[in-house]
Amino acid sequence: MKMPIFAYEPNDLSVFSTEEAAEAYIEAIDVLNGEYDYFFDADGYLLDAIVDADSYTPDAIIVEYRPVKLQPVEPPKQDTQALFGILHRHVSHDLAVKGQPTEWLEEATLADLVAWVSENALTY
Repeated sequence: MKMPIFAYEPNDLSVFSTEEAAEAYIEAIDVLNGEYDYFFDADGYLLDAIVDADSYTPDAIIVEYRPVKLQPVEPPKQDTQALFGILHRHVSHDLAVKGQPTEWLEEATLADLVAWVSENALTY
């Protein structure tokens, strides 16, 4: 699994510098409710968010464990087009809001977008 990890829910992208940060942030109830569309690593490999049903208590106020575990989907599946599209829309929007040039996006690769998001987005 190549960092960063991206968690995408409609109109929201979360970026995590480590697997541990992602698992600590992602809430089991959100996974169970299907609120995330995709989890990717930096190379576009799809990840599954697995909730440990034995340790998950929906009404717990304080949780001392990480009930969500990320792992590559089996068999491994890479969807670079989906990740590229998500990151392209995210970067394009951020640049437009900041009044920064977007011309470089016309030639951007997935690696360019991953690098920009890693350096400029709020990363957990």
